[in-house]
Amino acid sequence: MAPLFTDWPWYAGWSLSMALAAHGLVRIRRLVRGPLAVAEWASDGVWVVIDRHGEVFPAELEGFRVVGTWVLLRLRWENGRSPVFLCDDNAHPDDLRVLRVRFAGRSGATLP
Repeated sequence: MAPLFTDWPWYAGWSLSMALAAHGLVRIRRLVRGPLAVAEWASDGVWVVIDRHGEVFPAELEGFRVVGTWVLLRLRWENGRSPVFLCDDNAHPDDLRVLRVRFAGRSGATLP
């Protein structure tokens, strides 16, 4: 595709570059500012999420994947869904260990 864009006038190429950069910044901002502030888990399997506005919602675990010491979750609640990445620097090591052990016996690795 790149050779097709070389025939464009400079202002068209510049405009396309600025549009792509703006789109990239919006996507990065959305990635960095996720909808969740807190995800809580009780040992009986009940998930609760607190969004950035402080509203509490019961959540459902849609899928998970254990990758090394990380636990990747996909949580769904009434107004949305979000992936949650739990690793050593944002979760307590004992909680991660308990989740890894709990998920070891289940075949629920449904994350893409």
